[in-house]
Amino acid sequence: MTAGGSGMDDVEAVRQAVDIVDVVGRYVGLKHAGRDYKGLCPFHREKTPSFHVSPDKQVYHCFGCGAGGDVFTFLMRYLGMSFPEALEELAGEAGITLSRGSAPSGRGKALRDITEAAQAFFQRSLEGDGGRGARSYLEGRGIGAEERRTLGLGWAPGGESLCAHLRSKGFSEAQMVEAGMASRSDRGRGVYDRFRRRLTFPIADRRGRPVSFGARTLGEDGPKYLNGPDTPIYSKGSILYGYREAREAARDLDMVVLVEGYFDHARLYLAGIRSVVATCGTALTADQARRMGGISDHVYVCYDGDDSGRRSAVKAAEVMLSQGLNPRIIPLPDGSDPDDFVAAEGAEGFMDLVGRARNPIEFGLDLVGGWEGARESGRGVEVVKRLVEVAGRSADPLVEETLFRSLSESTGYTMDTLRRERDHLEESSRRSPGEHPERPPGPSRRDSTLLWAILSCSAEDRGRLLEAVEAADFDTETGRGAFSSLQSQFAQGMERPALAKMDPSQADACAAILSDRAAAAPEDVDRVIARVLRRRMREQRRRLGRRLAEAEGVEKRKILEELSRLSGRLRETDGGDGG
Repeated sequence: MTAGGSGMDDVEAVRQAVDIVDVVGRYVGLKHAGRDYKGLCPFHREKTPSFHVSPDKQVYHCFGCGAGGDVFTFLMRYLGMSFPEALEELAGEAGITLSRGSAPSGRGKALRDITEAAQAFFQRSLEGDGGRGARSYLEGRGIGAEERRTLGLGWAPGGESLCAHLRSKGFSEAQMVEAGMASRSDRGRGVYDRFRRRLTFPIADRRGRPVSFGARTLGEDGPKYLNGPDTPIYSKGSILYGYREAREAARDLDMVVLVEGYFDHARLYLAGIRSVVATCGTALTADQARRMGGISDHVYVCYDGDDSGRRSAVKAAEVMLSQGLNPRIIPLPDGSDPDDFVAAEGAEGFMDLVGRARNPIEFGLDLVGGWEGARESGRGVEVVKRLVEVAGRSADPLVEETLFRSLSESTGYTMDTLRRERDHLEESSRRSPGEHPERPPGPSRRDSTLLWAILSCSAEDRGRLLEAVEAADFDTETGRGAFSSLQSQFAQGMERPALAKMDPSQADACAAILSDRAAAAPEDVDRVIARVLRRRMREQRRRLGRRLAEAEGVEKRKILEELSRLSGRLRETDGGDGG
C-alpha cells in the first residue's frame, strides 16, 4: 500500500491505519473504562490507574502526570524514537510505503550513508592483509569467517584510512565528525579516524541500519572499549545492541536476555540464543528497559559473575522494575562471564541457568550470603532497607507484592512493616530537592477553550476559527505555541493535527483538552469567536483610555468618539459569559 502525496498525507494515512489502543496496549496493560481504556501510566510511578487511552479521539492522557499525545507521541516518549522513526515504524506495520516527503531528511540520510560506508570499509579491512592479526584473535575465540560475517564484525586500521575513504566517497569532514566517524584534531585543522586499530561491532537501529559502532582494542592502547558518540541518528541511551535480531528471535524463545559486553552478545547469539541484547557502553536506561519489555514479557539480566557485575545486575533490574517489567537475574558461577560460560557449557548449559534465574530480592539476598549471613554480619537491617528500595521501584503492583512477599518469607519481617518502610522511603524521596522537576505551566482556561474549539470542531468551522483567532489572543506561551503548530499543520492540509509534531508540553495540553471534552458544535465555535472579538475590543478600549489621559484637542475628541463606538459595539455583543 502506498500513501501518495505529501508527508502530511502520509501522517494521516498511517494514523488512520493503526489503532492507538493496539499500539499502547503492547506496552501498557489496558482495561475498558467506559468508552476509553485505562491503565498504569508508563511515564510515572503510580498505584492507581490514571492513564487513559481514547480510541474515538486516538489520543492518550495521564490525569496524574499530565503526559499526553497521539500514537506517534507515545512511541517517541516510550521508546525514545524521533518522529520520522515512529512514522516509519508504524507505516511498516501497516504496509504503507511513505512518500518522498516523509523520507528521512537529507542530513539524516547523509549520516546513515556515511555509517554504512564505514561498515563496508571495516568489514573489507578485516578480511584484508591488515586484518590478519584481528582475524587470528577472533579465531582464537572461536569466531571464524562465517561468524564474522553473521555478526558484521570489522577492523578499523590505524592512521586516517577511514577518513580518506569517506573523502573519496564525497563526504565532508563536517559530516564525518557529525556521524561520529571522525574527531577534530586538537593541533590545528583537519580530522582523524575516531576508531583506530580496533575490532568494530556495528550498532543498528530498529530497522537494522548501522548507526554507530562499538570498538575493542587488541592491545594496550587507550580504553579497552570505545563507543561512538551520540549523533542525530544515534542515541546510546535508547538503542540496544542486537535489538532487531532479538525482537525477531523472541517470538520463538519467548524471552530476552540482557548482557553487558559485545563478546557476551556474540557468544550467546552464535550459540543459538538470538534473543540477546547488550547496552552500548552505558548503564541500562529506562528507554532501553522499555524496549526490552516490548520484545518479551520474560526479561533476564546476565552480567558477569563477580561482585561488580552482580551489583550492576541488581541496578539494571531496578530500572526494569521502574518500567513495569518483571525481571529475573541469571546467576553465573563466581568469576565467569556469559562469554566464558557459554563457550564451556554451550546453549544447553546456559538454558539450565535460565531455569534457575532468581528474582531481584532472592538474588540480592544471595549476594550477602543469604539472610542468615546478613544477620550474622550485623547488616540485616541495612540489607532489608536496600531490598525494600529495590522492590518498591516496581511500577506494577502485582510484581511489587510478589517481591515484598519473597522478602517477608526470607527475613520474617511482616508485609505491613515492609510496606511502611517503602512508604517512608517514598516520602523521603519526595522531599529531596530536585527529585521532581516542576512541569511547565499549562494553558490558561481561556487558552484551553480556544484550543478545544480548534482541535475538535468540524473542518468548516475550523476555517472560520483560524480566520478569526490570532496568536496574540492566547494568554500563555504553551497556548500560543500550540496554536502556531496547529495553524501550520492545517495550512499544510492536515485533517487532524499530529500532536507528535508539537513540543511535549503543547502535546500534553492538547491531549488533556481532547480527553476531557466532547467535540465543539457550530454554536460553540460562534461563542468562542464572539468572546475573542469582545476581548479584543475591551483591550482596545483600555489602550484608548490610557491614551485619553494624555491627549488634548482634536486627538482627544477622536479618542472619545472611538471609545463611544467601541462601547456601543460591546453592548451589542455582550450577554455572554463576559470572557
